[in-house]
Amino acid sequence: MFDRVSELVACDKIVVDDFEAGYKATKYFLGTGCSTIALISPISKSSVGKLRFEGYNKALGEKNLPFDKNLVVNLGKSDDLDILMSLLLNHASIDAILVLDEITAVKVLQIVKTRGYRVPDAISIIGFTNDQLSEVVTPRLTMVSQHGKYIGESAAKQLIKRIETP
Repeated sequence: MFDRVSELVACDKIVVDDFEAGYKATKYFLGTGCSTIALISPISKSSVGKLRFEGYNKALGEKNLPFDKNLVVNLGKSDDLDILMSLLLNHASIDAILVLDEITAVKVLQIVKTRGYRVPDAISIIGFTNDQLSEVVTPRLTMVSQHGKYIGESAAKQLIKRIETP
C-alpha cells in the first residue's frame, strides 16, 4: 500500500509522515505569530486526514491554545464550502487556515479573497499535495509537498523486490 493505507492489512506500506506534516505546518503558522488557526478537511475519515489533524492539534496544545471545534471544518461530499467558510469566518478572527488537500486549498483561497481578505497579509493559507494547481493561483499557495513521484517510485521498487525475492 502507498499513501492511503490501512492498519488492518499486514503488508508493506510506503507513506509520508502526515502527522509530522500537519504538526510542522501548524508550528510554522504559530511561529509567524498566528494564533487562530482553522483546519479544513475533505479527507477527515482517511488515515492521512486523521494524522494531519492530530499533528495540528498537538502543535496547538504545545502553545497552550485551546482546541476549538468551531475552527475545524470536516467537509462532506454534499457540503457547501462557501457557506461553511462564511460560518467559519464569522465565528472568529482567523489569521491562518490549514487545508488538508490542494483542490480545497485553492477554493478556500478564492472564497477568502472574494470576502475581501488579503492573503497572506490578513489570512495565511497552507495546503497539501503541491501539484500544479496551487502554482496557477494568485497569490501562489504555500503547500506541503507529498512527494508523490518519490512515493510511487519507492512503492514500485518495494513491489519488485517482493516479486523477485523468493
